[in-house]
Amino acid sequence: MIPIERHQRILALVEQRGAVSINELTEILGVSHMTIRRDVSKLEEQGLLVSVSGGVRAVSRLAAEPSHLVKSTLQSEEKQAIGALAASHIAKNSCIYLDAGTTTLALARAILDRNDLQVVTNDFEITQLLIDASQCGVIHTGGTLCRENRSCVGESAARTLRHLAYRYGLYLRQRLGQSRDIHP
Repeated sequence: MIPIERHQRILALVEQRGAVSINELTEILGVSHMTIRRDVSKLEEQGLLVSVSGGVRAVSRLAAEPSHLVKSTLQSEEKQAIGALAASHIAKNSCIYLDAGTTTLALARAILDRNDLQVVTNDFEITQLLIDASQCGVIHTGGTLCRENRSCVGESAARTLRHLAYRYGLYLRQRLGQSRDIHP
C-alpha cells in the first residue's frame, strides 16, 4: 500500500471512530509503528488529525469541545469542591500532573498555599496561575497549541509525560479515550 492510500485509510478510520490507537493502525494497515508515526506526523502537519498519546484523534472532536471560557462558567461550585477535595489528598513533597481543564484549574487554585509541590501540566492557565500566585515548582509539557483549550496536546506533550514520574494525576473523564489512554 502506498502512502497516500494509507493516509486515506487512516483518515477514514479516525473519522469513523473518532480516535484510533497506533497499535490498531499498525495491525489494520500491516505496517510498522515507525511507518504509522511518519504517516500520522504528515497528516497532523496538514491539520487533518491530532496526535495524542498512543494514537490519533479527529480534529473535529477537538474543535467540538467547548472553549475554556465557556467551560469556566459551568458548574464552578462543583469544580471548586472537587479541587478542594483532591488537594486535601495530595501528600507533602509530591509531584502531580494536572491535565488541561477548568476542574484542574480549581485544584491548582486549591494548592496555591503549598510550597512543597512540583506541578506538571499542559495547561497555560494553570501554569500562569502557579507562576503568579504560588511557590510550587512548575513544568509545562509543551507540545502542539490547542487554542480552544488553552493547552498543549499531541505527541510532544505525551513524550514529556512519559519521561516524568508524578505521584498523582487529575484527568477529566472526557479527556480519556475509549481505551482509557491518556490524551494530553
